Amino acid sequence: TLREHGYSTGHIGTFHLGKGPYPEEDRYGLDYLAATHEGPGYFDRSYFENESRPTKYDGWAPSVETDLSIQFMEQHLDARPDDPFALFVSWRPPHWPYKQYPDEYNVYDPAEVNLPGNVPAQMADFARREIADYYGCCTGIDAEMARLLEALDRLGIADDTIVCYTSDHG
Repeated sequence: TLREHGYSTGHIGTFHLGKGPYPEEDRYGLDYLAATHEGPGYFDRSYFENESRPTKYDGWAPSVETDLSIQFMEQHLDARPDDPFALFVSWRPPHWPYKQYPDEYNVYDPAEVNLPGNVPAQMADFARREIADYYGCCTGIDAEMARLLEALDRLGIADDTIVCYTSDHG
């Protein structure tokens, strides 16, 4: 529907609607799709970009996806500066395995994590480590969201852009 009303459309990241490569008829109206290819972890992942075979990108997947998102916005503005766009960014973290994030976000001490009362005593150390790593993932995603918002400012479109931030991983 958005595309039919003049929007350039894109989706970057996790995409659970089929398997790549993605010709136009398998992209559900998206002009550009960069969908993660199967594989473990969140570093050095491959992406199907529309009809192309998977291309490997080095680095933390959310950072790569943010780079691709900024590139999508820049290319859209170069090609169609007076037209709107809709971009869906689907970072996978924070999601298990929680320890899969850049070291710079490993700033939470498990010993200082408060646990809910329903965590059994024998699971306390494990739970504290998992929660500290979950927080590290969240901090990394916060940094990527900040990069997107900064790009909107730099591109001069922040005041004319609606940003919806939501999660399906809690």
